[in-house]
Amino acid sequence: MDPDDFIPPPPRVAVVIVAAGRGERLGELTPKQFLPLAGRPVFSYSLRFFGGLPFVVEIALVHPPAGLPEAARAHLEGPAVPLRLVAGGARRQDSVAAGLRALRAPFDVALVHDAARPFPDRRATRLLAQRAMETGGGLVALPCPDTVKRAGNDGCVDATLDRRTIWLAQTPQAIRADYLGSALALMDSAEDWTDEAAVLERLGLRVALVAGSSANFKITTREDWLRAEALADREALMRPGLNQPK
Repeated sequence: MDPDDFIPPPPRVAVVIVAAGRGERLGELTPKQFLPLAGRPVFSYSLRFFGGLPFVVEIALVHPPAGLPEAARAHLEGPAVPLRLVAGGARRQDSVAAGLRALRAPFDVALVHDAARPFPDRRATRLLAQRAMETGGGLVALPCPDTVKRAGNDGCVDATLDRRTIWLAQTPQAIRADYLGSALALMDSAEDWTDEAAVLERLGLRVALVAGSSANFKITTREDWLRAEALADREALMRPGLNQPK
């Protein structure tokens, strides 16, 4: 029996895939989310993943302000739900806000996911949507596996933190629909937010932590890219025809 059978049915979910960044740290002229990974642009992995989830009712793909690259348009396949293309803004939070405002289908929970994470986890995503309905919001994250040191101003160790309380944030991150207006007001402010969970924390919500997968890493460095290539090649071998656009 599929372990997912023990999880209550998820709420209606709308998804914002953020593909508006410049991805400069990878050292490529093309933003990393549009680079070909095993024959398909990176962003298309997330698009196909969320488009294949039965509880997703709509997807907003947020592209760079200059527009979606022409070569990427051939890979807008996969979702059996409405797909909206949205121009991003100057900051990540501006892009997220634009994507959230573009959603039209009735939904209970909005998920925000970075397109540079091409291998999200199905079970964690479903659990996240469920938990967000209970608490108001949440995120997928990894328990910290290493001893964590806090540095002082002198460049020396100030303290050793309890790693049992430390989690490494990933996406997707979730916002329950009834908190969306308050969250958008904070995203529109001059204050910079590193992720959606920080916005929900400011609102005073209980932000649920859902254990994710190490495969759901963000492509940032050349080493990350090589790891992603290995995972994509393995996935293509397991699912023939996956890399061919429909």
